Amino acid sequence: MPKVSVILPAYNCAKYLSDSLSSVLSQTFGDLEVVLVDDGSTDATEALVAERFRDPRIRYIKQEHLGLSYSRNHGIDKAMGELVAFIDADDIFLNNKIERQVLAFERHMGTEVVYTSEKYFYGGNKDALVESPHEKLSGDLLFFLKRSNFIHISTVMARRSTVKDIRFDPALKSHEDWDFFLKLSAQGRRFFCLPEALSLIRIRQKSMTAESSVMDSSRAIVGERAKELWNDLKRGIGMASHEGISSLSRYLWLKARAGLLNFPNAPRFNRPTLFNK
Repeated sequence: MPKVSVILPAYNCAKYLSDSLSSVLSQTFGDLEVVLVDDGSTDATEALVAERFRDPRIRYIKQEHLGLSYSRNHGIDKAMGELVAFIDADDIFLNNKIERQVLAFERHMGTEVVYTSEKYFYGGNKDALVESPHEKLSGDLLFFLKRSNFIHISTVMARRSTVKDIRFDPALKSHEDWDFFLKLSAQGRRFFCLPEALSLIRIRQKSMTAESSVMDSSRAIVGERAKELWNDLKRGIGMASHEGISSLSRYLWLKARAGLLNFPNAPRFNRPTLFNK
């Protein structure tokens, strides 16, 4: 069995897929598989993979067009690795990303999700990289993720045992990754951030009017879910049971940590978002 399964959903991304897939296959850590879920592409995706990539580590799965969330869920179900990483079909891993994350898991045994920082580029211009505008945090992230998402899915690696029962919501047209991270954090899963930009995120031109409407709608839905998860924690507080005391301790710790960081009012938590993907 491979140590790491990299889940790569693709829908009509043949133009970018060579960069993405090559960046995974050329990793300094070789004990991996690529679970490439083709979400009913109508472009040259299948031919590209068959002709240019004959690496036995690729597991190509073709499905009808069901959407990004379903594709990632399908990839999780098919993954065989102890660890699961995600990459979008137009993004790029730096060549030591997986090695650095595997090492982080070995050094931090209680960690269940390791993510990294990222840099952004427009179109194909990888020579003009933009630093991530997001503040990165480790540990119990529920209170911080409640406000907004600061983790990019193409930087994430998790224990398969941690995510195998968590699902990306196919009903969401955007922000499905934020919803996924909230579900993990609501369970008290521990995140660890490697403060290194090990993924390059491609920004593509889109129909911003339609796209912003979709994103605003999904953001509102996930924002309400985030509030409800936080309220669930508060409703569980009590002194009559171990669970109630545990919820109280968690609530007080999160609030105290936020206070020490001056979250969310500190300038570092209020950098302008340069773009959405």
